[in-house]
Amino acid sequence: MVFAVRLTVSIITVVTLAMYLVCTTTDYWHATEYHNTLHRQSVIQGTHSGIWNGCYVRDHKELCGHIHREGHWLRAVRAFMILGIVANFVAMLVALMGLLREDICYHIVGYTLLVNAIFIMIGLSIYAGKSGIPFKRNIEEGYFAWSFIVSWITWLLTIVACVIAFLDDCIGERPTFQHE
Repeated sequence: MVFAVRLTVSIITVVTLAMYLVCTTTDYWHATEYHNTLHRQSVIQGTHSGIWNGCYVRDHKELCGHIHREGHWLRAVRAFMILGIVANFVAMLVALMGLLREDICYHIVGYTLLVNAIFIMIGLSIYAGKSGIPFKRNIEEGYFAWSFIVSWITWLLTIVACVIAFLDDCIGERPTFQHE
């Protein structure tokens, strides 16, 4: 039973690390779309950006570049996301070592995942609060794109792995006392 729990935590940490890497590096945290009809042709244009690059799209042609005029809040988002990824990597290594050796204190995985979740939550919350994206359905004003949303879903998976790692000691074998 303990091996199954540790295997579950290990799989979740590997998956969340991959998802955090994809979400942090992609350019789909924020997006806008404009549908114009010019000269009887439908012109699709818009923008999408992440925490590193911004892109402009017109007629299915994309022009991307590094975000040069970022605010301090965007640097903070980058820093917290990177710190979260590092903490997730450490948790993954300890979780994988816990599969091979039973003497590893598995609470370390839980605490590291908790630190990871805190860093990621701070980074995502700063982005949500400072990006200026309205919580409306008007896509011309912009909306949170798939990468930002998947980051929150991955954060929830991290919380699940954290709870399972803390419950590992509860599920593990305990010494039994014999009556004399």
